[in-house]
Amino acid sequence: AGQDGKTPQNCYNLEQLMQNSASRKILEDISSMPYGKLLATKVSEALEDGSEVPVQYSHLKGYCGWGIAKVNGAFSYHRLQYNGRGRGASAETWETSEAFIRWLQEQSDRSMAVYGFTDAELRRTELIGNKTVTRKHLLELLDTAGIFQEAEEVTGKAETTVEFLGMQVTLAV
Repeated sequence: AGQDGKTPQNCYNLEQLMQNSASRKILEDISSMPYGKLLATKVSEALEDGSEVPVQYSHLKGYCGWGIAKVNGAFSYHRLQYNGRGRGASAETWETSEAFIRWLQEQSDRSMAVYGFTDAELRRTELIGNKTVTRKHLLELLDTAGIFQEAEEVTGKAETTVEFLGMQVTLAV
């Protein structure tokens, strides 16, 4: 069941896909590092303010992939319509930001590379990781939403000295 007790559509088993040599070759090169709570929380806040992932999709042609938005009061992981015509059918929704954050913080580029696809689609290895949500897209969302502007000023200084190949090296930031 999903984070809100709903049965998610298009379930998949990442470990099972890693057994298939064609899928494994693609998935091994995609990061499995979870997005974590801080990134998931900031993404949730940006979605609450009306931003979407991907930030823009009108330029997309043909197969457009996947997106995340807050639609009609619920967080949505959904397909994008063909030729960049906006949001399509939701694969999964979350009613609260807490449920959405719990889900997103556990995801990674690797898990998102296959999330939401049907079993038949997963047999088409060209779809794995193709126009799926990635850490890069999430960071682009935060950048566009102005989240990083706060961090562009000096908030502190640090200095340390280490011995490296018999020399004292001082690093300062």
